[in-house]
Amino acid sequence: MILPVSGIALGTTQTLRAGIVSAGILRRVAATWARDDPETAPTQSDGQVVGMRLGATTIRATYETLTASLSLRVVPDYAGNWSGWYRVKNCVRISGAAPSPCRFIEGCCFGVRIVLTQNGDILSGDLVLLDNHNTWINETGTVTGEIDASNLLILSGTTQSTGDEQPGTTTLHDWRSQVAGDTNAQLVGDFILMQNFRNAFGDQQLKLTCQLEDVRRVGGR
Repeated sequence: MILPVSGIALGTTQTLRAGIVSAGILRRVAATWARDDPETAPTQSDGQVVGMRLGATTIRATYETLTASLSLRVVPDYAGNWSGWYRVKNCVRISGAAPSPCRFIEGCCFGVRIVLTQNGDILSGDLVLLDNHNTWINETGTVTGEIDASNLLILSGTTQSTGDEQPGTTTLHDWRSQVAGDTNAQLVGDFILMQNFRNAFGDQQLKLTCQLEDVRRVGGR
């Protein structure tokens, strides 16, 4: 068997391992490696794979008379620190009394920071929502996600407000983004924020349809 690997990020390397299970015990072995598509993920004799081109390939490991195969995806590299803005394209108040807060935020831009760790096509990290000057932190939380079949980054998570003025939580929905241009260009895409908070008029719930703007990887990659 080839020890499970969900994928490899474009431009990175990973060493695959082969093993044999006997009496319930896994023993690693030195296998001979081959692949169907050398241009997508070139594989060296020690099992080291390089993500050269987006796509999928089949990796095969042979040890004595035994052969195992693994379908491996090369996916975009979304790991790193991202910083920029998001614009509220549409705001709908789902519940709440008194004047709607939507008129104050629809069309406005707010700061966003995303720190992501990637393991193949699985990601996790932190999401920070900031004010319209991209300086004051309004909410922080964690996110998890994956890279779908079309190489879009799908994220979900919940953030908590950092102040006492309007305590509440925001749930991230339908986040779909991708890297535009080269790997150090921009993260572009749309998402929905479901905000639940309390102000002077009581409990409020807003649905914000948002768009990432000028979100770039800090420090390159």
